[in-house]
Amino acid sequence: MKYRFTKSIPLPYCKDSRILESCIKCKNNSCIDVCPQNIIKKDNYKIYLDFENNGCIFCKKCAIACNEYSLSLLDLNLENHINANISINEAKCLAWNKILCSYCLDACETKSIKFYNMLYPEILESCSKCGMCKSVCPTNAIVFRGI
Repeated sequence: MKYRFTKSIPLPYCKDSRILESCIKCKNNSCIDVCPQNIIKKDNYKIYLDFENNGCIFCKKCAIACNEYSLSLLDLNLENHINANISINEAKCLAWNKILCSYCLDACETKSIKFYNMLYPEILESCSKCGMCKSVCPTNAIVFRGI
């Protein structure tokens, strides 16, 4: 059975996550090596972002490295945005359970999380999907899914 790449969180500056299939063949791993946040991971079947410990700062180093090796899978001209779905698991979220917590809001540089009376966070459309909120959430309530 062929692995479906759409379930992973694709790298930033990626037009279409299906092109990342070519990354598996890449022996350079240059995008992984240059990532200052150490969020680019690779296994035998996919290359993907892992926001467990950090988020993307959109430094473009991965795209520059990819283009230096003439792979050109990542487009430097694309906006600072990651093609993923993001949601909040309300059952796990402290703020949704009436416990004051704003770790996600504090980590969000674009201020794309809105709280209502210090509770009930909502992720706004302006979210770049950088993953900073997920990496700081104490209950792992922020869920990312590749599209």
